[in-house]
Amino acid sequence: MNDRYISYNVNKDKYVVRVKVDGKFVSRLCDTVEDARITKAKLLKANSLTTAILTKTKKKTEKTKKQIFEEMTFREAFLYFCKYRQREVKISSFTCYRTSFHLVEKYIANVKVSQITHEMLADVFDVIQDTKNVSKSYLKCTYGRIKLMYQWYINEEYTDINPCSKPIPLRKTQATKRRAFTKQEIQKFFQTAKLYVKYSLYLLFYTYYVTGCRKAELACLQWQDVNFEDETININKAVNRGLKDGETIETVGTPKTVASVRIIPIPTKLRNALYLYHKLRGGADTDFIWCGTKFPYKPIQLNHIDERFRYVRDKAGLPDELTLHCFRHTFASKLINSGVDVVTAKALTGHASTRTLLDIYTHADEEKKRQAIRNIFH
Repeated sequence: MNDRYISYNVNKDKYVVRVKVDGKFVSRLCDTVEDARITKAKLLKANSLTTAILTKTKKKTEKTKKQIFEEMTFREAFLYFCKYRQREVKISSFTCYRTSFHLVEKYIANVKVSQITHEMLADVFDVIQDTKNVSKSYLKCTYGRIKLMYQWYINEEYTDINPCSKPIPLRKTQATKRRAFTKQEIQKFFQTAKLYVKYSLYLLFYTYYVTGCRKAELACLQWQDVNFEDETININKAVNRGLKDGETIETVGTPKTVASVRIIPIPTKLRNALYLYHKLRGGADTDFIWCGTKFPYKPIQLNHIDERFRYVRDKAGLPDELTLHCFRHTFASKLINSGVDVVTAKALTGHASTRTLLDIYTHADEEKKRQAIRNIFH
């Protein structure tokens, strides 16, 4: 029989009708061809009715992008946007987006994202400035990330409104000033480090002090980055720390900025110390200078560097205001006090902007004034 729904079963001596209804195949046995054709018609009619109902229901329940956006809270909208950004930026940059969210979530996390206004955001940031010690520049970055989120939803046709289209007024906050180590503090720190930490860490701290590198740059320095003949180190990568699936991870990636890629001359004393350490330790040129003891050899963890620095600082009886980053500040201050111009200092420290360096110049100039008064009226 030439019918796609009807067949003849010889064993049962019956006509079989098989039609897909509501997503499942339904079979019926009939004595005659006429009965089979009638049954087929009924089943096909039932299937058409079901399909029509499902299509109508689907159209009824299907929401537009704008309806979805109107029902989303700020938390839902921002975290969904973060999933998109996670594919576009480095892990460390993505973590900054999460940190920005945590800064404002107390105030607007459960507010409908479509109901947030420019005035509301201005009030939120005003309260944050009153209650938290957050810099103006960081608040601008946070506001910029929220603006970027709304712009993404506009591009994806979820909404037409961006409450961050205009800037909000932000006050200049009193930044916590880092200071340089004094000569006595540096001597005390390294004398203590010799006694209480491994030589590899002592060497890392000394390299930090005399090169002004960032912690994340030194952590992934490889032997191939050290030119013993020219007495230079090549900074071309950095450890990026961020969150992935709720866990903090560290990966080797690009440095902080384009200006961070640089070649730094090193003192002969450091060159010799690194050379001897390389000879004693051995290993390939691709090995990290400071790494773990188990294969595969990964760069030393950033938290471990911080923890061992604090350990030595406390053992030496130095003030808590001295942080690991103060090595970098000390390096920049020494350049300035030695008469190095701002362009050269910028190239050596890898700053993308001269603004930070100019702040250090101002600080160093104030120190010179104080020292002049001390010398006169001792």
